[in-house]
Amino acid sequence: MGLAKVFSLVLPLVLGVLGAPAAQEEPAHVVARQGADPHWYKYWANDKAEVEAEDLSGGEFTVNWDEPNGGNFVIGKGYRTGFDTKFNYSGTFTPGDNSNTYLALYGWTYGPTSEYYVMESFGVHHPADNANSVCYGHFESDGGTYEVWDKYNGNIHQLWSVRTTRRVGGTITTGNHFRAFNAVGLTLGRHGEMVIGIEGQWGDGSATITAGVPPATKVVESATPTTRTQVSTRKGTCTATIDIS
Repeated sequence: MGLAKVFSLVLPLVLGVLGAPAAQEEPAHVVARQGADPHWYKYWANDKAEVEAEDLSGGEFTVNWDEPNGGNFVIGKGYRTGFDTKFNYSGTFTPGDNSNTYLALYGWTYGPTSEYYVMESFGVHHPADNANSVCYGHFESDGGTYEVWDKYNGNIHQLWSVRTTRRVGGTITTGNHFRAFNAVGLTLGRHGEMVIGIEGQWGDGSATITAGVPPATKVVESATPTTRTQVSTRKGTCTATIDIS
């Protein structure tokens, strides 16, 4: 793989990592490949990350982390896909009590450059708990309610669709989230690959996730915490209903 190709695959993950500083550190390990497996596997970890991952057959991967020093990582598996996809996934996600970690469908678009998250579950940090965040409303998809948020991490525009009940496993109808973003004026550009992934910065935990396989049993859901420690400096409300028809 040429240097230009590696750079184009790595840069979005380096810039978009949870809580990443403006001046990025050189990552210690980077993997981005498809090969014979139809699933696209991504692994990014900076030199402070204390994380182990295994790329298994099919859509399965495992992640174990223990990060007392705030190392960053993004690890996931998915597809190079089009606009509207029924993205199934299943598995386990067990963050520790103080783990700042996400389970989300993650992707990147170009022209304009944005990164998006369909947030399915997380540890102690809600992405809206940021003075730079704003809520545009909510919509229904795949048996749940999602709130649409955005914020800026440096000069990177981040779009968030946050499920109001946390779950691990199910179907994500990706087009519903993209239509919701567009409906409130959050413009997306040309799509690259998308992965169901784990992103983390602090704390410990483990996960085993399989992309492309729906859960075999009923998924238990729990309410997403709404407590915020920061007051948003931007205007917005989650009470509006977003039309995604």
